[in-house]
Amino acid sequence: MKLFKEFYRIFAAMAIVSLMIVASGCDQAATNPDPNPDPNALQLSKGAKNVTTLGWQTMSQVNTEAQMSEMVAGMDGIVTEAPGMVNSMAKFRREARKTDRVYRLALQANSLSKTTADSLIWSESWDDPVSGTAGRRALYYDRDTHLGRIYEVIFRFPASVQLRYDSTEARINFGAALEDSTDDRFLGLNKLSLFRDGFAVERVESSVEVTDWDATNEVTGAIADNTVNYGDQTELRQLVQHAELEPDGHAQFAETLHYDDNSTKKSNVSFNPNNTGTFSEIWRDGTTADGTFDLFEDDNHGAITRTVRFADHPLLEKLEDSADFTFNPIDSSSVGVLREVQFFLNGDIDSTRIRAENKFEDGFWKDILAIKTTNDGETNLVVTHKEGYDETEGDHIAPDVTYYRFNGKEYEDGSGELWIDVYTNKAAYDNGEPPVLSLYIRYNPDGSGKGTITEGDKTYNVRYTANGEIEVTGDGGKAISLNGYGN
Repeated sequence: MKLFKEFYRIFAAMAIVSLMIVASGCDQAATNPDPNPDPNALQLSKGAKNVTTLGWQTMSQVNTEAQMSEMVAGMDGIVTEAPGMVNSMAKFRREARKTDRVYRLALQANSLSKTTADSLIWSESWDDPVSGTAGRRALYYDRDTHLGRIYEVIFRFPASVQLRYDSTEARINFGAALEDSTDDRFLGLNKLSLFRDGFAVERVESSVEVTDWDATNEVTGAIADNTVNYGDQTELRQLVQHAELEPDGHAQFAETLHYDDNSTKKSNVSFNPNNTGTFSEIWRDGTTADGTFDLFEDDNHGAITRTVRFADHPLLEKLEDSADFTFNPIDSSSVGVLREVQFFLNGDIDSTRIRAENKFEDGFWKDILAIKTTNDGETNLVVTHKEGYDETEGDHIAPDVTYYRFNGKEYEDGSGELWIDVYTNKAAYDNGEPPVLSLYIRYNPDGSGKGTITEGDKTYNVRYTANGEIEVTGDGGKAISLNGYGN
C-alpha cells in the first residue's frame, strides 16, 4: 500500500503547484480587498480567495488521483478498502482459513460421525475474558448431498476494536467422507460486519461465489460482491462493489459510490495477466476519466496515464496525467517523475513536473517531494505513512515571499482533513506570529467537502464540489462563487 500512498500524495503536490499561479499572486499581507466589489456578493480578500481555491486543488487531486497510485501498486491496492470487505483472493483465503479452524475443532471433538440430513453435528460457545471476545461456532452437514455449512459469530469484542458483531457462513462440499479433508471443495461464503456507533463505516456485507478450482481443489476463480454502508460523518452513504477473478489472471472490478444527494461515482478496472490494464470512471457531475497502467510486479517499473474530460467546467477542457516510476527491490524504495498538463477552454495550457522519492526513514515510509516550477516559488512536502492514516507536512514560499504551511491527514477510505495557514513571510512563521488567515477542510473520497476560513475576526463557511465549484458564505448569508482552477 505504500506505493499507492506515494502516488496519492504526489498528485496532491502537483495540484498545489499547479495552483501557485493563483496563490502566488496574493498581496504580502493577504488581506487587501478586491477593487470594484459587487455589493450583492460576499467580499473576500484576495488572500482568502487564494487559500480557498488552493485548498480545493490539494484535497481534490489527492482523491481523484488515488486510483492511479493504487493501480501501479497492484491489484490489492486498487480495490476500495473498508474493514470486513472480501474482495480479493487473499482475503477470501483468509476467511477460508477461519472456517477451516472451526472444522478442525469439530474434528477434535469427535463429532463428525453424528450426521443425518442437514444436521447440526457440532457447535460451541465461548466467552474469553483474555481476548475480550465472545461468540459461537457451528458445523452443519448433509450426508446425502455432501454439502456443509460452517458458521462463526462473534458478538462481543474488546473496547479497542470498532467491531460490535461479525459473522461468517462458509459453504463447502465435504465429499462422501466428512472426516477426509483432501477432497473438500470450498463453494462460497457470506459475511456480515457491524461496527460501533460513531465509526465511519456502519455495516459491511460480503458474498463470494467460487467459480473455478485447480486439480487440488484450491480456489482459482471467484465472483465477489460487497456492500458498505457509511455513517453520518461524510456525504458518502454506500459503496457497492463487484469483482470477477479469473484463473488465467484476468480480473474485472466495478464499483459505485452513492452520496446523500443521490449522485454517484462509478469506476471500472480490468487487469491483464501481464500486469497491465485499463480503467474508466464517471464522476458525480458526469466528468469522465480513463487510462492505462503497467504494474511494478514483473520488472520493477511502473507507469500510468490518465485523461480527464470535464462534463461542464467553466475553465478547463481536460487534464492529462502521467507517471513513471522505478522500484528498487533491495530496499523497496522508489524514484519517479510525474507530469500533469491542464488544457483550458480558452486554449491556454499549463503543466507541472515533480520528482518524488519514497523511502523508509525514522521507522516510517515517507514520500519526499521536491517541486520546481518556473516563476512560482518552491514547494516541499513530506508524507509519513502511519497506521491507519497518512500525515502530510509541507510548505511553499511564493515569489512575493508569502509563506504557506500545509498539514493534513488522509484516512484509509480516501476521506481526510486539510489545514493551510498563510503567513506574510517565513520569518513571521519562524518567530511564532499567528497566521494572517487559515483554512480547514474535511473532504470526501471524491474531492468534495466542507471547510472554514478564519481571517482575523471573520469566519466563512466553504463548500466544495468534486469538479472545483466553490461557494463561500459569510455570517450575514452573503455568498460568493469561486473555482478551484482560478478566481
